[in-house]
Amino acid sequence: MRWIFFCLTFVISGTYGTTFSPVSLKTQLEQSDAIVKGVVNSQSHEEHPVFGIMTKVEIIPEQYFGVVSGEDSIYVYYPGGKSDSHNIQIAGSPVLTVGEKVVVLLNEQDERLWISNLGLGKYSVKRIGNKEIMVNQIFPEHPEFGHVSVKRFTRLAEWIKKAKFVEASKSRLDYQYEMERMKKKNKTEGRSIASAGESREQSEGKLHIIWLVILLGGLGALFQILKNRRL
Repeated sequence: MRWIFFCLTFVISGTYGTTFSPVSLKTQLEQSDAIVKGVVNSQSHEEHPVFGIMTKVEIIPEQYFGVVSGEDSIYVYYPGGKSDSHNIQIAGSPVLTVGEKVVVLLNEQDERLWISNLGLGKYSVKRIGNKEIMVNQIFPEHPEFGHVSVKRFTRLAEWIKKAKFVEASKSRLDYQYEMERMKKKNKTEGRSIASAGESREQSEGKLHIIWLVILLGGLGALFQILKNRRL
């Protein structure tokens, strides 16, 4: 079984450990079954019969290859993690943060997509000027693939796989951003309407006071006229 290969990559002790060797970007791409570029949306944990526990990561895709198209979320996995019943830490595991933009190379096993070679298959996407740069988690200073432009990576991946990346349509992340934008807009407009309402009420209040002053002034004048006539 392919799980035997997975298990042999870890040295079993109190925790799992592994030693990494650089693997060329071309080889990483050739060995991968799928690739996803997107934003980490959530993480959770599930039990696993071999590793005890696995981490499940939800990614909102921007581009992908080798994944069923039309998915709003793509779920990827890696062994280990922490829950109420397990705490299995594997050296070199991928480190993913909610809100982080990433590129992950994936292998399919038992109808799940696993991040290839633990942290070696995970790249953080950083923007430098007008360019997006991928930074490898395990070998960030490697001269070949430590830092690589997303544009170059995309061209190389499509050449090796002989297929084009799928551009995600209006993703859930875009929808969430749009909803947040509309909420902020509605709040701003609500405050403006309330301010306008308050201004109208203040104006009406001032008018009432002016008319009251005029009325009292008129009554005072009338009282003075009547008083003078009596005299």
